[in-house]
Amino acid sequence: MILIGIFNDHDACAAVFDDYRMISARAQERMSRIKDDGFSFPAAAVDECLAAANLSRSDVDVVAMSLGIR
Repeated sequence: MILIGIFNDHDACAAVFDDYRMISARAQERMSRIKDDGFSFPAAAVDECLAAANLSRSDVDVVAMSLGIR
């Protein structure tokens, strides 16, 4: 089961897991080169995580995302 976790609040990031074993994780600020880049969907971090794991978006079985409630 391929799971992707997404955090879209302060310091947006993404991580890809294969049966609860982390394969890759990326911070959005590393892709955009903007310090503390957040408060938006980290599309670049998601794509980079999937590319590092040699997967595509269609391979993902489960998406877990934070609500960012304050």
